[in-house]
Parts: sequence; structure tokens; C-alpha cells
Amino acid sequence: MTLVSAAQRRPSRPRVDFARAKLAVLLDELREKGHDRLPSEAALSADFGVSRNTLREALAQLEAEGSVQRKRRVGTLITKSSPREIAPETPRSIYPLDRIVSILDFLKTTGGSYEVNWVTVRQEIATPEVAEAVGLPVDTEVFLIRRKYVKDGVGVAIGEHWIPRVLRGKRIEIEGLSVGVTTYLEDSQHIEIGRVEHTVSATTADTKLARELGVLPGTALLVVYAKLQEEGGSTPETIAIGKLTFNPAVVSLHATANPTRDDAKS
Repeated sequence: MTLVSAAQRRPSRPRVDFARAKLAVLLDELREKGHDRLPSEAALSADFGVSRNTLREALAQLEAEGSVQRKRRVGTLITKSSPREIAPETPRSIYPLDRIVSILDFLKTTGGSYEVNWVTVRQEIATPEVAEAVGLPVDTEVFLIRRKYVKDGVGVAIGEHWIPRVLRGKRIEIEGLSVGVTTYLEDSQHIEIGRVEHTVSATTADTKLARELGVLPGTALLVVYAKLQEEGGSTPETIAIGKLTFNPAVVSLHATANPTRDDAKS
């Protein structure tokens, strides 16, 4: 579901948003394979399970963004994704590492327009790294939720979260997620996240990340690994894990340390 700032909020069109998200994923796949056009509208409508009108509205949004170009009697052409240039004086928004805040709630405080450009949810078998981080047996099923966040038309971050398929002994279903993962866990699963453990690193954009964020391959990116934990008992329990990849031309990271008296003297 697409969200924008309160001053520019528009009515939600879930089916259009669904079709747009499916198209965005398909465009990435076709670009990677070197294809230059989308299948016919009839084929796409049948594949996505949406009406032709819904599909055309989603295509119109993508055409306005420059992702596709529709030509009569030719079809829908896939444009080459061109990285956006960001002026050096563009102020960076500061993401607070010492607070529990979703990227959406963070973007609300930065001014301008913002949106979740697309959301994908899929089930997969947890990798050994994911299983170890969440304390799961190897080969456990998890949901992988990926979202692209955009501010003022520029890619801000790619958010990835892994949530176990079974929580508190109950098998859960996630088809789409329009709220933050912490909000979902608290409101839908009644699990209160009272602590988030962050680890900050850096990486360079591979072809896929470069295309998704609209940057050049090899661009340095900030990465925040997060363990979402429920406090209780002697040891916090990790419920889900996240990986937030930020475009450092748009976002910087901030944390405040409170040194002990001994630390302060050194």
C-alpha cells in the first residue's frame, strides 16, 4: 500500500497498489534478463488476478515515474533505470538508532512526500544465519518481507525482515504488510517489542540493490542489522530480525551514548 505525507495523502486503492507492487518486481526480473517490454495487458491481468482497468491504472503510475513507456500498437516498453542524481547540498535525514522507530514513522518526521514503493512477502527456509539469529532450528520456515522506501522520489532504503512462520506455537499468515513489523507484532500477535539490538555495517551496491535504490553499482551503502526482542525474564528473546539498507546520500545514522562515570573520566 502506498503512503504519502498527511498534506498529500490520497485515498488507498489496494488492488492498484497490489498490481503496482507485482509489476515493480516483474520489471526488475525482466530488466535483469535483458527484456525490453512487458507481456500483454491481457496476460498480466490474468496472471495478477486483477481487472484490465486496475492494471492500466498501475501502469499509468509507473509510466509517470519513468519506469515504463506505453506505445500504441507496440506495447509497454521497459525503460532502463537511470540512477537519480542528488545535489550535494541535499540535507540528509537522520535515522535514530537509539529509538525503536519504523522507517515509515521516521519518514513522517522528515517532511516532504514519502511512500512505500513496493512490498513483497514470501515464505522460505531460514538460512543458517537467520535461524541462529532468531534461535530457530535449521530448516525452519520464515517469512521474508521486503519493502522499498522512497522520499521525494528518491530511494531511501530497502527494508528486509525475517519473521518465523510459527510464533508462540501458532502458525501465522502474512499476505501483505502495510504497517511496520514492530506494529504488526504488537497489534496482530500481541508481542511487545521492548528492545532492538542494532549492528551497523556498510556494503557496496550490487546490480540488484543499485537498481532498486536508483544508485550506481558499487555505491557505498549503510546497513543496519536489527534484532527485534521481547523483554521478559532474565534474557530478552529475539522474535524477528531485520536488515535495513540505507542510501547514505539521503540518510545518515545517529546514536547517543550515555557513558558511566568511569568511562567519562577516561
